[in-house]
Amino acid sequence: MFFFLNPSLFCTSSDSSPAFYSHCFLTAVKHLSTTQFDITRADGQFRKPASNKRLLTLISQTGNDEEKFEFTPFDTALDRTVKWFVENYERARVGKERA
Repeated sequence: MFFFLNPSLFCTSSDSSPAFYSHCFLTAVKHLSTTQFDITRADGQFRKPASNKRLLTLISQTGNDEEKFEFTPFDTALDRTVKWFVENYERARVGKERA
């Protein structure tokens, strides 16, 4: 028996620059020195031709009116992720081969 899934692409509903996300990450890891960008290169990809409409439709079909799904704010999610990574650095996969 075969099951065919309808894949979904999840994305933000806003378009932000790569510099914006770089700044957010550097702030979350408490990087205090000045950040410089190579202005001789392309600015990066500002926008993906994607939609989160399907995700929002799926979310609205699950649960009832009393259980509204709430997304975690970006800054909160980033802070939690960085905190987890710092606390679990030795156990996290960071590109080093394990013995």
